[in-house]
Amino acid sequence: MTADRKAGQSMDSVFPHLTAQKLPRLISIKDADFSTVDAVFCCLPHGTTQEIIKRLPTSLKIVDLSADFRLRDISEYEEWYGQPHKAVELQKEVVYGLTELLRDDIKKALLVANPGCYPTSVQLPLVPLLKANLIKHDNIIIDAKSGVSGAGHWC
Repeated sequence: MTADRKAGQSMDSVFPHLTAQKLPRLISIKDADFSTVDAVFCCLPHGTTQEIIKRLPTSLKIVDLSADFRLRDISEYEEWYGQPHKAVELQKEVVYGLTELLRDDIKKALLVANPGCYPTSVQLPLVPLLKANLIKHDNIIIDAKSGVSGAGHWC
């Protein structure tokens, strides 16, 4: 488990609710040994994951929880996030989606862009209904709201 500002601290000092888990101390990503790791979950702020993933071994299965690899079109990423994409070559390899909907594609992919909470809450109920032609494809309106946790903060 890696961290930036919290490197060196125990997990339970950062997240007291995890005290019973007996987790290792957080270390800096530059000190991490990825030779014994099969998969990595990146939970970093948008715009920082690209640089980290570029430096990881290409044999790792990576699931990115930020928005850094969710948009296939690099120009759209730049438009929406106001900065250039720093891992354009990796973007071509990405599978964006949920295992419930794209299990086989995700199994084969080394880099998976995980949808956020809004697309997940929309896709899980709608995709099966659309595939079964139980609802019309046009005029679907999603009106979603978020509280504090939706802003990336934990209570």
